[in-house]
Amino acid sequence: MAIQTIKMVVPTAIQKVVLGMIAILLVSLLCFSVFYLLTDYSSLVNWYLDDGACFYHQSEWRTRFFSPSVKTQGNVFAGFGFLVALVFLFLVGRAWKATATRKELFFVSVNRGDIWMSLLLLLLCIMVSVWEWGLMAPAYDEVFSAVNCAEEPLFRTLTYYMLPNNHIAFNLLNGACFGWYGDMVLSGRLLSVLGYLLTAFSVYWASRMLQLNRYVAFIAVIPVAFQFHTLGFATQARGYELQLLCGWLSSVSLVAYTVNGKKTSLLYTNTLFNTIGFALIPSFLFLYIGQLIFTSVVSFVRRRVDVSYLKCQVVLASAVFLFYLPALCFSGLASFTDNSWVKPMTDSVGDFIPIFTQAFDVFIRDCFSADANAFGRSVSYLLFFLPITFVFSKDRKLKLIGGYFIATWVAFILYSLYIRRISFHRTILIQLSISVFCSVYCVYNLLCRLGARVKGFPGQRVLVVMFSAIVLLYGGYLLVFNRERVDWVLYGYNTNSVYEEQKAGLAKLPEGSSVTFSDDAFYFYYMCRKQHYIVSRCISSDADYLIKIADRPFPNALPAKGYKYFADCGNDFAIYQKLTE
Repeated sequence: MAIQTIKMVVPTAIQKVVLGMIAILLVSLLCFSVFYLLTDYSSLVNWYLDDGACFYHQSEWRTRFFSPSVKTQGNVFAGFGFLVALVFLFLVGRAWKATATRKELFFVSVNRGDIWMSLLLLLLCIMVSVWEWGLMAPAYDEVFSAVNCAEEPLFRTLTYYMLPNNHIAFNLLNGACFGWYGDMVLSGRLLSVLGYLLTAFSVYWASRMLQLNRYVAFIAVIPVAFQFHTLGFATQARGYELQLLCGWLSSVSLVAYTVNGKKTSLLYTNTLFNTIGFALIPSFLFLYIGQLIFTSVVSFVRRRVDVSYLKCQVVLASAVFLFYLPALCFSGLASFTDNSWVKPMTDSVGDFIPIFTQAFDVFIRDCFSADANAFGRSVSYLLFFLPITFVFSKDRKLKLIGGYFIATWVAFILYSLYIRRISFHRTILIQLSISVFCSVYCVYNLLCRLGARVKGFPGQRVLVVMFSAIVLLYGGYLLVFNRERVDWVLYGYNTNSVYEEQKAGLAKLPEGSSVTFSDDAFYFYYMCRKQHYIVSRCISSDADYLIKIADRPFPNALPAKGYKYFADCGNDFAIYQKLTE
């Protein structure tokens, strides 16, 4: 079947539309900076609170987040942001004048077999994601993100970093695209499924770039697509799956760029998806540090400083800073760097190392969904360390892949020791996914070498059958493992049992009751809204019932004497009935 080469071009009109949109964003940031600098603290508070209804922990916002000291700090950020945006606007103006009549981006070689194989892969992933969707009830974290972030006015979503749950770019996308829909959990899950499908598609084409034939490339994607955390977060209304997509695209483009440093379009692709990855979740820093280590080692070995790469890193740092500028100004730097999810777990690195080594052992086993017994640990360690053998290959491409694999994990280890904090598995979703692919690719290479050295080996077809059998059996094991454990392993608690417990608790409310909620009862608010109770997100004294954590004080707006205990409703929450006068 003949290979068709498709030339990708960007006409002048499209180039100018993109540059125009960037210019509009930069002008908006300039206006924001001027507005922030020229407006006093009290006026900003009043203006911000007028932007929509009540929001999560509103009573603490002026003390924990936007305090007078944060305003002073924000003035510095806004002033610097103004200068950075101004420089970028100047560069955009220069790029506008320099736009070519038609600008070629890259060439792609495809054939009908690749198209059909890609469609088959997408169909398989759709079926698996639909199945996965039904395995888990909505989790606390995704409901929190939907109710307290995505459903808020867009500016508040952009500026209020109350917890790391606010994956700002993801929640902005969810709110902007599906604000009309009314259920940001379902729409957020759809976005994650889209990210999952695009990730599988990207890994397939990355495999084809490594000269794997269509069938082997398809088989190689299966363990990546079925990997426990990749599949688990494929149907969660969180930013992790889209970040995984960005991680794969930035990683593939960077390794491809180091193979052929003349293709600056690959470098621009890497910069673009790194920027989006940071905008989705700041934890993208783990992967980015790995990329810096990788490129530094490559530059050292080649004894050449890549000026183009360094320029792109300046652009990346500036773009990420500008994206988070509004949040830094209204929530403060400490909301990112000093929250309870990033604070050190020990006083010294020495005390942290034993904790980290135990956690790293779990990461390796969970990467391949291995049991904690001796066999599971041995297999997972063997698979994990296999890609290191790539650095001893004579093939330059394999050397670079092995070096990149090592760099990503060295970065994770070093940065974890620096912050003295054990990360969640979902924080290193990209590293886990890349590790699975590299291990599978290494197994295929070992089989190829074995076939080449064994006299009388039947041939390539038998080798492919052996590889397919191994991978498909492993893929089936991953699905079984996922079905049995996803509802209680993914977040560390049993989401389905919590959902059923709280659903049973809500059944104690009379049908059609009016209910109000404390800030921490957002999950009940979401469930009551779907069950057609009369709900009030803001504290309302007119509601017949209140749901709050049983051992916490009543909200300030509601006197405790005006309510009586009605019933428990699960997970330390209780229902209180308003007393009639």
